[in-house]
Amino acid sequence: MNMDVLSAPPDQGVLRPLKPADLHESDPESHWLPQLIIE
Repeated sequence: MNMDVLSAPPDQGVLRPLKPADLHESDPESHWLPQLIIE
């Protein structure tokens, strides 16, 4: 993933620098910490 997109502020009017093509679903079972509860 190219993190340069996230390191600079977005252009005026562009509130989300990520595009749908940049996102993917992950398998929650493949993570060692599937959830975190903050109280």
